[in-house]
Amino acid sequence: MRHLLNKLRTHRLALAVTSILAFQTACGGSSEDGAGAAPEASGGSAGSAQAGTGGSAQAGTGGSAQAGTSSGGAAGTGVGTAGSAGAQAGAGGGASAGYPAGPYGIKEGDTFPNLVWAGYANWNGDAISTTKTFGPVSMDDARKSGKKYALINLAETLCPGCQKSASLLKTDAKGIIDAGGAVIEIVITKAFTGPPAKADLDAWITKYSLVNTAAMDPMGTGTPTHDLLGERDTAYIIELPSMKVKAKIIGSYSGATPGSIEKGFAQMKTLLAQLPASAGSSA
Repeated sequence: MRHLLNKLRTHRLALAVTSILAFQTACGGSSEDGAGAAPEASGGSAGSAQAGTGGSAQAGTGGSAQAGTSSGGAAGTGVGTAGSAGAQAGAGGGASAGYPAGPYGIKEGDTFPNLVWAGYANWNGDAISTTKTFGPVSMDDARKSGKKYALINLAETLCPGCQKSASLLKTDAKGIIDAGGAVIEIVITKAFTGPPAKADLDAWITKYSLVNTAAMDPMGTGTPTHDLLGERDTAYIIELPSMKVKAKIIGSYSGATPGSIEKGFAQMKTLLAQLPASAGSSA
């Protein structure tokens, strides 16, 4: 039974990353891409969640840390290790060091995968998020944001616990952001029946006046975030830029007990308070 569960979890991770990378390739790479990306020297190895027909998760020369290439490794069915060339950002685009190589996972101590969503990047919390440009939002963007920890929260539009958590985002997210944290709200489902549309994400942001990064799964990909990360009112804390999972937080469906944001922000405040004074305000 344990072998079957582990095999299922690995398969779900591969499917989720594959769906997300397909969206990324369709968009021509992330917003961090350098112009004129060239093919990478080698793609991810077979069996890697990064490798796939049409390109790997990491860039080669001239591309960004997210950009896929036409010379990626063979399609994989499990979580493996990225190819050596793909593990680093290409020269001329993206950050000087690329997204950490796999294997990836979602348990404490694992390297969190470079998921890509569609939404509004708002790392500084300086305005309502719908005033920002709608487009790809990735964990690599969070890594490059200058923040020290990221909290990823999962929401469902009709969930009472999620609504309570969103109310706390409205009042407390800006303080976490100013202290050096990144806050990412992902609307994973609508009315418990399927993926949300952009209008649903916009309505969620507007209802709670959210000033933090907010996103959803790319249109046409189903619900890969729900499939990979779990149910509503669940949060993850990720250390940046190592991308190590610090904690998984289970909230409250009903809102009758402390939710994912209430508990997650308490942990974020403790972590951020331990940072040197000069590190907390980076943006």
